[in-house]
Amino acid sequence: TFGARVNFFKESLDSILNQTYTPDRIVISVPMFRSTSNVPVSDGAGCSDCFDPVEEVEPTVHDIINWFSNYFAHEPTIGNISNRVVYQFDRNVVLHFLDKDPGPAAKLLGALMLEGTDPSTIIITLDD
Repeated sequence: TFGARVNFFKESLDSILNQTYTPDRIVISVPMFRSTSNVPVSDGAGCSDCFDPVEEVEPTVHDIINWFSNYFAHEPTIGNISNRVVYQFDRNVVLHFLDKDPGPAAKLLGALMLEGTDPSTIIITLDD
C-alpha cells in the first residue's frame, strides 16, 4: 500500500484478524517514496494531483506507525526479519518500509523480502 491509504486499513485488518483461520504473519509493506510523485513519505509533503482526491497530505512514517499503534492499542516492537527493520504488532502483524516504490508489486515484493526463499511459505496478497 502507500501511506495515504492507511486510514482504509481498519476494515481489512478487522476482517483478516477475525477469520476462523488467521495467517501466521501479515506483512504490510509501505514504500518510502511514491513512484507517482517521488515525494518521500518521511517528510509528509504532498501535492494535490498525486493522491486520491479525498486524501490531501501524504502521512509521515511516524503517522503511519501511530495509526497502527492506535489500532492495536500499543507501541510496536522494533525487530529485524531477513536483515530488514520491521515494526511488529499483535497477532504477527509486521509493518515495514520499502526503499523504493515497485508500484502494485509492493505487497508481494515486500513479503518476499521478509519471507526469503523458504519453499514451505505460502504468500497470499490482498489489497486494502
